[in-house]
Amino acid sequence: MTDMQILMNAEMVQATLREIREPGPGKGQTRRLLDPQPTKPFSGIFSEDGKWWTGDAYGDEIEVYEHLKVPFQKGMRLWVREAWQAHSWASDCVTIRYRAEENLVGFTEQIEQIPYPDGDKRKFKFYEPKPGKWRPSLHMPRWASRITLEVTDVRVQQLQEISEADAWAEGCKRGDPHENGGYWPAEEKHPNVGWIGWDDARMWFSDIWDGIYPKPEKQWDSNPWVCAVSFTPHLTNIDKMEEAGR
Repeated sequence: MTDMQILMNAEMVQATLREIREPGPGKGQTRRLLDPQPTKPFSGIFSEDGKWWTGDAYGDEIEVYEHLKVPFQKGMRLWVREAWQAHSWASDCVTIRYRAEENLVGFTEQIEQIPYPDGDKRKFKFYEPKPGKWRPSLHMPRWASRITLEVTDVRVQQLQEISEADAWAEGCKRGDPHENGGYWPAEEKHPNVGWIGWDDARMWFSDIWDGIYPKPEKQWDSNPWVCAVSFTPHLTNIDKMEEAGR
């Protein structure tokens, strides 16, 4: 099965790291827009062997209307692209710094020393001219990635079908971030309440979504079709997982 890359902003990365490092709410799901969106009316969505389509069912027969472009499959591995920099380099390795944890943890926890790709410093030449420059997630190479996601489930649904439990799995955080050292202890808040100002985790998620997708046709109120991906995250490079036989 083909490995894929997946982009994550700082907040998504932080939530995924919570899922790996801490008990309690973290991130074990992500939702991505279907592109293109279904255009013909239908009564059902069907899937088999990782392929998806819309249509109508008549007994044992299914009339197919449109095949959907769903890039994710159960069992697939995704390597996370996040904002990063080449902080410094030595004779045998480069020090990569990850922006998601800037000002949140100590410097040594923000970095990882990685051997040059294939042991060849010349393959790192593209990044050498400006050490310390932050680079967008889109430009992160596979060998610099530190998070790998193993896909455990894939669903196709409309955005507003997300449940309260799903919204928590998307990384909803609990409590007021300005009090009690960051967040309210779990026992002091109702489990269905997110940050102060939101009534529930779904409302939190809708605000996060609209901040990522500003175009009206992609926003919460438009209720677009999405691919809901559940995953188990690992704090390791995808190729190091291969070396360990995972």
